[in-house]
Amino acid sequence: MTKLQIRMRQVDQVKDFVDLLSKYPYEMDLVSGRYTIDAKSLLGIYSPDLSNPLTLVIYSDSCEELLTQLHALLPDCIVCFSTLFSFFHLHRSILVLLHQNRAVF
Repeated sequence: MTKLQIRMRQVDQVKDFVDLLSKYPYEMDLVSGRYTIDAKSLLGIYSPDLSNPLTLVIYSDSCEELLTQLHALLPDCIVCFSTLFSFFHLHRSILVLLHQNRAVF
């Protein structure tokens, strides 16, 4: 799972956004507060307040091409990987450092 904070500042970005997401087979949602919307639904995207940042949830870990295209469309989007993914990599990094320093418990 990959999460992005996005903000669409122009109305034409919404249509381009939906057109881009529709090209990919992944399930994707937009989260605004307690509301979750199908990110591929043009009508659904107009429901939340678009002046606030939205969280795009992509239910795939291998979506690099989509992320590249999203950054081209929405340059100020911020990638935040899922908590479990970050947790794993943090602990892996700690174990690598401990091994390099030959720490003994």
